[in-house]
Amino acid sequence: MNPTLAPVQSAVAEDLPATADLLHGTFANERRQWDLELPWQYLRNPCGPAIYSNAHDEQGRLVGHYAVLPLPRLANPKFEKFQVYLSLNTAVHPDAQGKGLFKTTARAVYDHLEQRGPSIVLGVANAASVNGFIGSLGFYSLGKLSLAFYPPWFRSWTGPERTLSADPAYVAWRAARPGAPFVRDATTRSLIRVVPHKGVSVQGLLTPGLSEDAWQALRDIPVRSRRSRLFDPVLYACSGPAPAGGVPVPDRFRPSPLHYICRVLPDKSAAPLVNSLHQSRFEFLDFDVL
Repeated sequence: MNPTLAPVQSAVAEDLPATADLLHGTFANERRQWDLELPWQYLRNPCGPAIYSNAHDEQGRLVGHYAVLPLPRLANPKFEKFQVYLSLNTAVHPDAQGKGLFKTTARAVYDHLEQRGPSIVLGVANAASVNGFIGSLGFYSLGKLSLAFYPPWFRSWTGPERTLSADPAYVAWRAARPGAPFVRDATTRSLIRVVPHKGVSVQGLLTPGLSEDAWQALRDIPVRSRRSRLFDPVLYACSGPAPAGGVPVPDRFRPSPLHYICRVLPDKSAAPLVNSLHQSRFEFLDFDVL
């Protein structure tokens, strides 16, 4: 097989069926509804469509794919000139593995982004992929994300400033993800996704302490029930110091420890930006686990 790399492009609806097929074939053990998720992920994001690089085999079959998703700008005004992206979906068909397509497609996207101006690519990598991102693709490690359960009555959601601006349109889009339902908790101004896990409903806290504008953007989301507020603990993940009062989830109970990573384009701008990111908060709202 001699795969051919297509030019980097913004997402279009015509590409999504082939991308969904590749993701289904590559991650057969993951029960993701790619046919439903990709239009939401790639086309409806108010920050803009996904940007990706594709590779095809001699028969025109999609065998390699790497995509980034535009994100709101960094909350720190010092970096207002940086475009921000999330390293999202990467897939290489089993028939095409071992040919360097992961690196080739990713580097093509990074070259494209750098030509558009100063950029930062944020990401969350599992234990199997983090070394590849850091060693081969120029990412910096920002440490593991903390993951903890908090009691339902917990209210002291204090901590570092958010990494990204909580743009109201982005928050509303995030709450429209297909799948398990979302609820909102007025006492903590938080957005929660309810995820069924082995017969139990897990309350995944995406973000607490939303601004008034962001909170109003969620006015159509159902309010968390009184019973849930009294009895259901919430699961919260973030970078930086986690709020006190939680019960950490041991690594052995996680599918894989999650590592927070970033790539700065051009790299000469990396040092001050990486230092800033160490002091801010990246959470479930900002990536696609929930």
